[in-house]
Amino acid sequence: MHYKSPRPEDKDELKKVISEVEDFVEWIFQHHNSGKIRKSKVIHDGVWGTNRYKAHEIALINTPLIQRLRQIHQTAFTYFIYPSTKHTRFDHTLGVTAQVYNLYHALDRKFENSGDEKQQLLNDGILTALRLAAILHDCGHGPLSHTSEEIYGGYPEIKMLQQYEPFIEASPHEILSYLIIDSIKFKEVFSKIKEEYNLTVDYDLMKNSIVGYVGEDQLDDHYKIDILNGPFDADKLDYLFRDGHFSGLPLQIDLERLWHTLDINKADGRRRLTIDWGGVSSLEQITFSKMTLFPAVYHHHKVRACDCMLKGIIEYILANDIVINEIEEPKALDINLSRAVNFLYLTDNDIFSLNGLYKDHEKLHSLIHNLEYRRLLKRVVVISRDTVEDKESIDNYYKFSEEKAEIDGLDFYRGLAKQIWEKAGTPGLHQELWVDCPKHPSFGEVSDTWVSPLGEGQASMPLSDFFKAERYAAQYKLKKWRSHVFCKYDAIEKVAEATVDIFREKFGIEFKRLAFDLCHVTPPKNLG
Repeated sequence: MHYKSPRPEDKDELKKVISEVEDFVEWIFQHHNSGKIRKSKVIHDGVWGTNRYKAHEIALINTPLIQRLRQIHQTAFTYFIYPSTKHTRFDHTLGVTAQVYNLYHALDRKFENSGDEKQQLLNDGILTALRLAAILHDCGHGPLSHTSEEIYGGYPEIKMLQQYEPFIEASPHEILSYLIIDSIKFKEVFSKIKEEYNLTVDYDLMKNSIVGYVGEDQLDDHYKIDILNGPFDADKLDYLFRDGHFSGLPLQIDLERLWHTLDINKADGRRRLTIDWGGVSSLEQITFSKMTLFPAVYHHHKVRACDCMLKGIIEYILANDIVINEIEEPKALDINLSRAVNFLYLTDNDIFSLNGLYKDHEKLHSLIHNLEYRRLLKRVVVISRDTVEDKESIDNYYKFSEEKAEIDGLDFYRGLAKQIWEKAGTPGLHQELWVDCPKHPSFGEVSDTWVSPLGEGQASMPLSDFFKAERYAAQYKLKKWRSHVFCKYDAIEKVAEATVDIFREKFGIEFKRLAFDLCHVTPPKNLG
């Protein structure tokens, strides 16, 4: 079911979301007055070196919609732990655009002298649409990238949209990016760019590649989507290299071999981007790189503590019905963060600027101030298969990260945190105590990646036939995945004791001393 043909009970909500997106796009373009870009420009990148962007691409990059991404960190709060990870969504955007070019031209070079009918599968129009899509693919990100996405991604309007094509497999920020590009105001701006630079653009390909949507009548065009939104796409190639480079964990991926072994073949009833047998090692390197970054960077306990602190700030704002309004005048913009689209009005700078805006909200000021100046929540206990007596007891605890459940009307883990907070005697604010249970990293792309036929009359095979990623995923689950309870420093002793009682009561979990030793916390007296 397409989102433009909604169920009756969803029509009003859908209209509201579309209207909110239109308002944002009108707002972001309110002062935009583009001038003529005379020629292409060269941009130097710390990861990919020198790349050229055409005049119409620069015209789009220069819009406030894309320039806004300069103020959003690519990896949220990791710069508090790895100081050089200050790269932004803007940097990433340029890098993804460059990688689209590299993937496309690797295919083009392979087919140009082959005399193969595959030459007909590529044309300049595909490259134009996909590079423009790369420039736009992250325009729907809110402040601190995926951290705010974890918040608004659970909002009812986003969950509703994810029930409809083309959003069923899309992440929340991809949905917002699609709706922005589909808005009346953006189409008006984009039409001027097309007219100015005499462009013909496959608009549907541009939009659909952002959300990874392939309709039943487009199965032979799936390879186009794969270039930007597939199992080893331009987006992944850039963020893996960029995040690794700036965190000081340089990753080894043989891109030259990857490009050389790219192909297009039938797989699972559709035409897909595939890799020759000789490129399997490059795909293995991509998977290994992802496995390296998750425990070291994305799931680092201090990064997760920062994420929880931002969630606490937003939770406090919502709990106290605070409307963000930077200027006290009738025409000022009111931003109510109970709606997903309203996160688009904010960047990282705006979150921290709230520090000085609320003189009547000293507690909110304290929450923001503590995060801005890195007075982080402390971990009280590590929850993993190594820190509990019965390894299987973790499964009943973890399952609620994927199954929606509530405690006393709250999200399951927030309800659990509140019970610990109350058991500990309500130290500080509820927003300063968190049970953080990150999802296991997904390696599903391995089963959706296809290896080109090994010979005449052979069929494409899934990469999982060559590389058993589930073994590595299982090993991550057993040895690298960790969940935590975070709280203020002066509440550690009480929270540690309450955590032991609540986890024993709720899940039958008995902690080992190691669970507290890893946090440099004295094990509580009620530890079994």
